[in-house]
Amino acid sequence: MSHFPTIFEGIKSETREEATENLRPGEERVERRESQDRFEMASRSSSESEVPGEHSESAFPPPYVRSRLAGYLEAELRDFPGGDEITTESVPQWTWPRSACRLWIFLMVLQKCERGTIVAYETARKFNGFGPALYIMFKSEWRSLLHDSPEDSMTIYYHLLAMRNEKGAVPPAFEISHCC
Repeated sequence: MSHFPTIFEGIKSETREEATENLRPGEERVERRESQDRFEMASRSSSESEVPGEHSESAFPPPYVRSRLAGYLEAELRDFPGGDEITTESVPQWTWPRSACRLWIFLMVLQKCERGTIVAYETARKFNGFGPALYIMFKSEWRSLLHDSPEDSMTIYYHLLAMRNEKGAVPPAFEISHCC
């Protein structure tokens, strides 16, 4: 199970600050319980909270908690020079550092593949290469990176193959051909 101590500590301390600022007499316990509930929901592993059909709807965190968590995780991944410019529409650059590649993968899995925030974050954090690795990974490597989801892995794999001739992607001196 992955742990995100800096992010979740931020969620925990922020909700505690909000609760102390906005308390009316008699509301203290409710706010603290909600804060604890948010923390517990956010800290569930992807296998507990994002496997479709395995849990009831009440097991999923409410949308405001999911969007807040997505914001924290995305902010952590964007924390490098130029991080604000990367979107799902960006052409992954051959010269990108690992942090830029991880952010792009996170955004693709979250927005294009419509997977959960924690799955997207864990997928991005598993990527250990930099720019060239995005283009030279085989289908099987993408499949293992994307939790054995053949649809998502193939989509991202072919998306990258389609962009390999774009400016900044694969240098003209290199020829990448994937047979498997």
